[in-house]
Amino acid sequence: MKAIAIHTIPTNDKGGVALLFTEQFGIRPYYVALGKKSTLYQAMTLLDIEERERRSGSMRMLAEVRRDPPLLDVPMHPLKASIALFMAEVLHRSLAEEQPIPALFHYCHVSMQALDLDDQVASYPIGFLCKLIDHLGFAPPPVPASDMCLDLVQGEWLGAPPLHGDFLQGEEAQRFGHAIHASHESLADLLNGRAERRILLDQLVRYLQIHLHHDRELKSYAILREVFA
Repeated sequence: MKAIAIHTIPTNDKGGVALLFTEQFGIRPYYVALGKKSTLYQAMTLLDIEERERRSGSMRMLAEVRRDPPLLDVPMHPLKASIALFMAEVLHRSLAEEQPIPALFHYCHVSMQALDLDDQVASYPIGFLCKLIDHLGFAPPPVPASDMCLDLVQGEWLGAPPLHGDFLQGEEAQRFGHAIHASHESLADLLNGRAERRILLDQLVRYLQIHLHHDRELKSYAILREVFA
């Protein structure tokens, strides 16, 4: 079964709980041996796993686990490693256990392989958030007329700003709306430089937090912003 490593919680000197995003079952926890094998569960490592037969009431364990395919550049490249940490933390915060989303899994699996090979990685965090928002079902509709503003709370286009402060208008609203529905290849054409990327990334993170109903700080996002500064 295909899986992607998301988060590991050590429980003692020899093992811990690994949260894996599986193709068939969504997020699942497994008790795993750590130590020398801990690198198998680094953020966004692509895995092929085989579950052990589960005893009633016991935590799931793995009979076999291997990288499939191995990511060669991501663990060694500061920018790519920070993107992987960010993706893993966002998935951890966004997905409930046992919530299979095969299309999102496939996107993440393919995207990590592309990230490993690509030299131009600045748009990957933006593309990931756009796809995640779409797969979770709260992407705003396609961009209408240019004089509309985007209500980030309702995910709707309005003719006038809402009473609360979470909205975008003008060029920022247009850029946000087009990015959500853009392909990875066309994202670069929407953004003119680092400043616009950072603004859009901030807006996408805020939009996700609003719709997931939490304002907890994403620790990996602070690292990502520093690395991309």
